[in-house]
Amino acid sequence: MTIKEEIEKDIKKAVETFNIKEKIPEIRLAPSSKEEYGDLTTNFSFILAGSLKIKPEKAANLLLEKIESLNISKKEVIGGFLNIWIKDSALYKEIDKINEDFGRLSIGEGKRVLIEFVSANPTGPLHIGHGRGAAYGDAIARILEFSGFSVSREYYVNNVGTQIELLGESLRARYLDLPIPENGYKGDYLMEIAKEIKEDAKDKPLEYFKEFAYSNILSGIQNELSDFGVEFNRFEYESNLYDSKKVDNLLSLLKENSYVKDGALWLKTSSISDCKDRVLVRGNERPTYFASDLAYHKEKFERGYNLLIDLWGTDHHGYVERIKSGLSLMEYNPDMLKIILYQLVTLKRGKEIISMSTRAGEFITLKSVIDEVGRDATRFFLLTKKSDTHLEFDLDLAKKESAENPVYYIQYLHARTCSILREAEKKNIRKENPDYSLLTLKEEHRLMTHLCLFPDEVKASAIFLEPHRIANYLIALASIFHNYYHHYRIISDNTELTKARLFLINCSRIVAKNGLYLLGISAPSVM
Repeated sequence: MTIKEEIEKDIKKAVETFNIKEKIPEIRLAPSSKEEYGDLTTNFSFILAGSLKIKPEKAANLLLEKIESLNISKKEVIGGFLNIWIKDSALYKEIDKINEDFGRLSIGEGKRVLIEFVSANPTGPLHIGHGRGAAYGDAIARILEFSGFSVSREYYVNNVGTQIELLGESLRARYLDLPIPENGYKGDYLMEIAKEIKEDAKDKPLEYFKEFAYSNILSGIQNELSDFGVEFNRFEYESNLYDSKKVDNLLSLLKENSYVKDGALWLKTSSISDCKDRVLVRGNERPTYFASDLAYHKEKFERGYNLLIDLWGTDHHGYVERIKSGLSLMEYNPDMLKIILYQLVTLKRGKEIISMSTRAGEFITLKSVIDEVGRDATRFFLLTKKSDTHLEFDLDLAKKESAENPVYYIQYLHARTCSILREAEKKNIRKENPDYSLLTLKEEHRLMTHLCLFPDEVKASAIFLEPHRIANYLIALASIFHNYYHHYRIISDNTELTKARLFLINCSRIVAKNGLYLLGISAPSVM
């Protein structure tokens, strides 16, 4: 149990003395926004006030009087918020626990999780929006693994249907120097793929061009993702669902919950939670993407995972309830599928917005952004906001080597701690058996507090599937650390104080390294 959890438990005991009949929500403490508001704060008094039918300020003061905790040195109420200061002695016990695995949890208990992400149609290169899904999905997988879950990463390849046929027709047109078909793919990347065709293919059927185009594009996507630090355990192809008759089996299974109308086969998704029924098979007897997607999710459930996670672009928001309704009609628990939608990315250079038009085949590729600002900066900037928040990515800021650039500032924290530890080693100064009681500065208290909260941030990130929490935690850590470093000497003539501060520096190194790892970002020892 972390120090934050212990204090939350103490507050819960105090709340129980009020003998409130209704169920009380979990008590959650958060880091205070300002030093004058303590180390931790909670707005729980507002909830308590509703139950007690009194004002939040009064509820907070009543609660304050009842809290008994060995970890708290001071507590006060401001504007209904309960603010808490942690005892230094409690922080000393916590930092003593920090080792190379600090933050690693066992809350997953080995439960199996399948996370499907990116899954971009193999009809063109990855754009920066796909990059957000890639960074987010990989970070979630890392956080869950760090928290004790067994995680598999999967990419679903849509290689069947109208889009792939248009892709094949577009490649054939490029190869034969013919006009691009209506609604076809106009990007110059198809000209480059056409040059890869080494044999005489003018009489080849459409199937040849379809296969050549999507397999070439998919290979490029796999290489780009690998360069981005994203690897998958499995690529599942839509065509396999047809070849193995899994789509046919799905249609048979759903027969009692479907009906024919206007020559098409409809599924009764409106009987569950969808706003209307959905077509499974068109009037031309061709199954829809919905049919193959349901077959794919059915196959996922059959593999016996404890939790399924899908990451989709926000343009798929209307798809959520139809998939969950389809699962319910197959008698699967839809709550076992967690669908995360992520918003669009706007690229900027300073204040200037970079325009993109996918319809015209003009878009900013993920590769071009990585080539310009680097893999680490690209990943970090894509992870700074919650997935359902629109994200603005400033390319100029991402290239700066200064405190303005958060990823640079965090990596510089790690490099600086490594440099300090190397200097101490040269001087044969050891950080073992430090006297923590010498760490009495308010800046040291603030740094210790923030370091001790790292496991809590990992846990919250795992529970809520929100890697942006780690990114923001690291931004705050860098600010606290660099402020401390700029004001105080770490290595001095005072040997015992030096040892204590070196231990604190090493703790900062470990937490920065582990936090960066969770985001898939390198932790350089020299910058």
